[in-house]
Parts: sequence; C-alpha cells; structure tokens
Amino acid sequence: MNGEIRGRTSDSGSLAAEVAAAIAQLQGLGHDDPIVLAYHPVARVNPFQALLYQSAWDHGIAPIRLYDLADLDDVLAVANAAGVRPVLHLHWTNGVLARTSGRASGRAALTEFTDKLDRLIARGGSLIWTVHNVFPHDARLRDLEAELQQAIADRCAIVHVLSRNTPAEVAEWFSIPAEQTLYVPHPNYIGAYVDTVSRPEARWALGLDQDSTVYALLGAIKPYKGVRQLVDAFEILCERDPGRRQLVVAGAASPGPEVDDFLRRCVLHPFISLHEGRIPGDDMQLFLRAADIVVLPYLRSLNSGVLMLALSFGLPVVAPAVGGIAEVVTADIGRTFTPGDSDSLLAAMLAADELRNPDARQAAFRAAREYDPGRLSADFSRAVAERIRTPRPMALPVSRGT
Repeated sequence: MNGEIRGRTSDSGSLAAEVAAAIAQLQGLGHDDPIVLAYHPVARVNPFQALLYQSAWDHGIAPIRLYDLADLDDVLAVANAAGVRPVLHLHWTNGVLARTSGRASGRAALTEFTDKLDRLIARGGSLIWTVHNVFPHDARLRDLEAELQQAIADRCAIVHVLSRNTPAEVAEWFSIPAEQTLYVPHPNYIGAYVDTVSRPEARWALGLDQDSTVYALLGAIKPYKGVRQLVDAFEILCERDPGRRQLVVAGAASPGPEVDDFLRRCVLHPFISLHEGRIPGDDMQLFLRAADIVVLPYLRSLNSGVLMLALSFGLPVVAPAVGGIAEVVTADIGRTFTPGDSDSLLAAMLAADELRNPDARQAAFRAAREYDPGRLSADFSRAVAERIRTPRPMALPVSRGT
C-alpha cells in the first residue's frame, strides 16, 4: 500500500477528506451522533495523546490531528455540512505568544487567537482544554499568558485537569469554572515504549559502572528544570561518596547561557554522562533501565510525564512536592524536596538511597499501574461524549486586564 496512512499526515490539503472519512467511519460503526475532535498542537514524540484518545472511537469520537490551527476552518466546514459536532481540543498553549516580540504583538496575537475560538463556538463548535502547566515553561509575558489562559478557560465546554489540585495551583493567575472541570489523571506509559534491555546491558551500552548509584535526568534540558541546582547537588554527593555515584543526562537542550553552562559542567565532570539531543523512542529504555533513581529537579511544575514514565519502568524518583506530582509521589516510591531549595534537593537525593531496592521498584511499578491508559481513556472519552452531546451552561467570559 502506497501513500501515507490516513490520520498521520500533516498535509492540510487532505484534512477535509480525512474529516469526511472519519465521519463516515463513525456512522458506519453505528454512531448516530458522531463527534469530530481536532486536537492541537500535536505531540510528535510523546505518546500521551495516543494513550488519551485510544478509547475515543468506541464512544463515537474521531480524534483528528490538527497540525496547523489555521486549518480549523476545514474541520468546521466538513463537520457543519455533515451535521456533526465539531470539537477543538487544545493542549499546550506555548505557541500562541511564543513568537511575539513584545507586549503590543503579544496583545495582537492574544486577540487573534481568542477571535478564532469565538468563531469556533459561533459555528456550533465546542472547546476542550487540557491544563498541562500553569504557564508555558518559557513564558515571558506572564500577565498576558494568564489572560490567555483565562480566556481559554472561560470559553471551554470542558477543562480537563490532570491533578485534583490544579484549580488551586492556578488560582493566583486564572480560575477554572468548577462546572466545566473534568479530572482524568495522566496515564502511565507501560508498554508505550520498547522495553527489551536488561539493567546490565543498558549500563554496558551507556558506559556506566555496574555497581554505581545512577541518577537520570530525562527530557528537554531547560532552566526551569533546575539543571544548575541538580549539578550543584550532584557534585556534593560525589565529594561525600567518591566514585560511587553517576548522573546520566539525556534530552534536547534549549539555547541560553544557563543551559550552556550546565552542558559545559556535564562535559567536564568525570561522573556525568551527557547525551544531548532528542531521545529516539526506542532508546529511551537504555536510560531508564540503567538508572536507579530518576531526578526531577524542577523549579516549578504542575504535571510531569517524566514522572509517570519513570514509574512505568519501576523507578523511584526524587521530585518536587508540588502540583500533580505531590498527588502521586509517596514515601515508598520517592523522596520530595522544596522547589528552588538546593539543600532540600540534596537531602532528597541522599535520602533516595533508601529506595535502591527491589521493594521500592515494585512499589513504583504498582503506583504506575493505578493509572491504566485504557481505563483513563475510557473515562475521558465517556465524559467528553456525554458533555458535548448534552452541553452544560457556561459562565460568561471574565474580563482580565486590558
């Protein structure tokens, strides 16, 4: 069979045909009130969205990848013509203001974006938003970002939160209408990544000592992740316990002086193994199977896919006691610290020595199994289907700032 698989193309010219085919599929499956759910932005590496939507078709929902928000009109046109309910599901919002050069252009981008949402609703569409973060990690204009978040929340039929404490965590900056809130936690990644190598093989492949305590920092390397604090703490650990501890750093680095300094320190440190660049999915197992502890030294966070990934591989964690992370991490699977407190991070990494045993690894894996993707996807899909087909009253948008 030649050509791209339907649903996996970013060619906007084929989007209308894809939507029409999805509607026909749903109707052929016996769904007389189908829903077309276009999601944006599309995570090209992280399997989170695939896990979240795996039960969607069973509930009469067709998830459609929307690579470019400008193509939303194509989705609406086909859905409206077919008499089908169109939904836009927003995930990360960093793309809205990220490329603006200042406050004036930021204001213009915000207005353009909210106008697009209003046109969606005016044409019979519904809006869903998954709150992954309080703010985009690289946010520069926080007041405008907060206004953007509020504008999205006010227009939502559903605000999907991954942790129960999300409304309280974001309350300083924006509010989430209680009647629109849907709590479905982050699913685990068990089986979502290749997992065929043993611990000795992984350590051999990465050039790590078989008997060292190995910490892993995984994912994008950015200042908000507390990279400077991590290497400071690791250097102290090495002084206390020479030659017995190693740190593996794997992920793509963002540009900037703080990250550049972190990378330089990693290269020069004899017990830090740096693998800078995007981690291919099939290689993720090497870093996870080689590690004893996954460290999340984050200065701020609301939810963490890395946390769920670590637990899915049976790995205890060192993590900040904030947001959804605090709802997951218990004493049998991790040690927590106060974000931004270097002494607290160091103490947590030392205390994590107590978790270097099979019982802790088994407890971590059991904790991950509580977040079964099939069950959570069914919960999410069922709630979306019910709420979109029977809309709840929405509060009027709240004016925040000028």
